[in-house]
Amino acid sequence: MTTSRRTAARSTIARSIIARSIIAQCIASVFVLGVWALPAAAQQTDTERAQELYFNGAQLYEEGDYRAAITAWEASWAISEAPLLQYNIANAHERLGNFDEAITHLNQYRALAPSEEHDELTSRIRALEIRRDEQLAREAAEQERLAAEARRLEEERRRLEEEQRRLDEERRREEERRNSLVMQPTGPEGGADSGGGGLSGLQIGMITTAIVGVGAGTAFGLIENSAADEVEAACIASICPETAESDVKRARSSALISNIGFGVAGAAAAVFIVTLFTGRKDEESDTSLSFAPVPVRGGAAVQAGARF
Repeated sequence: MTTSRRTAARSTIARSIIARSIIAQCIASVFVLGVWALPAAAQQTDTERAQELYFNGAQLYEEGDYRAAITAWEASWAISEAPLLQYNIANAHERLGNFDEAITHLNQYRALAPSEEHDELTSRIRALEIRRDEQLAREAAEQERLAAEARRLEEERRRLEEEQRRLDEERRREEERRNSLVMQPTGPEGGADSGGGGLSGLQIGMITTAIVGVGAGTAFGLIENSAADEVEAACIASICPETAESDVKRARSSALISNIGFGVAGAAAAVFIVTLFTGRKDEESDTSLSFAPVPVRGGAAVQAGARF
């Protein structure tokens, strides 16, 4: 009885050990298979990514966004290194006018391309080199044109500055000349003559005298006319009352003074005209004037004399 129990216990333990061993072997097999499967899965992911980038670049190229297409194809090349990507990148650079870059990528594609494509690729590379040289020549000519235009503008700027300086100098000289004419003294001390831009003292005096003479002659002439009207109204047939005697005297004296004023004004005007045309000044000449009243029939007059 005891022996049979021991035998049954040993059988149970053996079955448990075998079962655990089988489970461990299964786990180990799954782990090994997973480890071997990881590179294949990663490789499949890189391929899909490279294809996705390639198609993105193709779509961008069709849309005309060549720079973005180059970015996508270069990223795809970094993953897959597919030779055709170098050809596509060269096409995008050619569309952008980057002929040096296009030639570089075409040479890279030519190194990886089949031999039957070499002649065609060589011809295309030479055509790109010709277009590159023409572009460089145009750029050099444009740079020379811009440099010549810059030199012309600089010369024009200098010419305008020189012209402005010349105009400023002429304006300054003109202002100095005008100031010298305004501030130039007259007379022997100033060393200026009567034709130097101002009137002499004698001429100014004659103008003043003429103005005063005309004013005095006019004023006293009006007084004489008023007194004469009063005398005429008071006298009858040349018979005047004693009360009109003062009006008669006033009329006669006013007439005398009026005549003297107009005479002085006329003489002053004559002297002014003479000195204006002869150019002589009172400080530089022996000019002298004399005025003397003289009786005339029915009144009085002024006699003016001048010595030059």
